[in-house]
Amino acid sequence: MKIIIVGCGRIGSALALRLSTQGHTVSVVDPQREAFNRLGENFRGRMIDGVGFDRNTLLRAGIETADALAAVTPDDSSNVIIARIARNRFKVRRVVARLYDQHHANQYQVLGIQTASTAAWGVDRLEQMLCAPDLAEAVTIGSGGVEIVDLHLPPALDGQPIEHLQTLGELIVVALTRGGVTTLPKPGMRLQIGDLLHLGVPRGTLSHLREALDHAGKEVVA
Repeated sequence: MKIIIVGCGRIGSALALRLSTQGHTVSVVDPQREAFNRLGENFRGRMIDGVGFDRNTLLRAGIETADALAAVTPDDSSNVIIARIARNRFKVRRVVARLYDQHHANQYQVLGIQTASTAAWGVDRLEQMLCAPDLAEAVTIGSGGVEIVDLHLPPALDGQPIEHLQTLGELIVVALTRGGVTTLPKPGMRLQIGDLLHLGVPRGTLSHLREALDHAGKEVVA
């Protein structure tokens, strides 16, 4: 994947090193060149000095072909601005903004921006948000007949009531993570871009669920 990380502080540098080591193409943006010293000599990606919400800086970082972007500067407002530019202007598919104040997280979720709490979420969780497949097995429970799978909500299901998921096949919505908070589903709850759904499905049906999701997306396009 081509990933841009804006902010080369403690979290940003650790995330960049992790992703680069895994073989991703990583570009790190920071206005202070000395911040790149945190990356060390083993970093294989690109270092772009500049302001993260400047269009030319983002273009130099390769945002036109980026698969994901993480805005992890020390400033919430800057992170949200950067994330909105990436999502709305350049149509980057996966965008994460680190927020110190989570009070407005749900508003950003509606805009298709995932948010991460500095206090609760570390590099592992940010990596998962940026790189995890849209639909992936999380754990097998009990005797092995049921799997819990994680589904990053596809755009085709944005705004649908949570009950609509039942039309995709045999499944149960176990929980929903939105704005970094995991809750039990409530009847009539509307799905939003950025939602992470935790589904219980019969073992061996993951491919069928993936086909149903692909079909739902094609229906919306048509």
